[in-house]
Amino acid sequence: MEENTRNSSNKPETKRKKENLSTKILKTLRGRILNWEYPPNKPLVEESLCREFGVSRSPVREALRMLAAAGFAERMENRTFVVKQIHPDEVREIYELRKALELYVVEQLCARQDIDEGLDRLQQEWEEFCEKCMGDPPPDHHQVARKDQSFHEGMAKILGNQAIWKTLHSFSERLLIFRTLDFQHSGRLETTCQQHLDIIEAIRQGDVTRARAYLLDNIEEGQDNANDSVQKALLQSYY
Repeated sequence: MEENTRNSSNKPETKRKKENLSTKILKTLRGRILNWEYPPNKPLVEESLCREFGVSRSPVREALRMLAAAGFAERMENRTFVVKQIHPDEVREIYELRKALELYVVEQLCARQDIDEGLDRLQQEWEEFCEKCMGDPPPDHHQVARKDQSFHEGMAKILGNQAIWKTLHSFSERLLIFRTLDFQHSGRLETTCQQHLDIIEAIRQGDVTRARAYLLDNIEEGQDNANDSVQKALLQSYY
């Protein structure tokens, strides 16, 4: 009786340990996928992961299940899992759609006379963040990517078109990892700080040509940097 009671009391602790192991494995695998250490469709083999992490199949299976639920892996018909990466061609298409939407936004903003307050707020927030980036320690690349996303979505918010903002936000979430890769390039943050301020100033002056040019420079430089990082990561992960 005493033995049964002791075994029963150990069950919650055993469950917590299993959950902790699964979470640890999940975070590790997710980080590798986000950093493109794993190429698209790479098999996530249970036996190999069990050996790597020194655990039984149970926490590995739970981690893979959570990974698939979060959209980072796909469960195949034979019950195995493979990495689910956004394909580079799809990234290019999303960037093209993003450029079309944001160009429309800045064109419309240039024609507006009632947006000074919104532009003032957006500029102040961005200048404060750029100043923070010069501090020690500076924000990490993921934080910078999020703030960059917030700036671009902020212009759509000033325009007041909810449909455009929601669509742009959806694109931005899918491109977040590529924004993060972009800001790993030396000098990119400093360039972006100035480009964003140039975009705002051109909008204030109603200069559509300059606003479009600054925006395209900003987005296309980021796209090129992200593509470069992905290609290097793919080469490393395959070889």
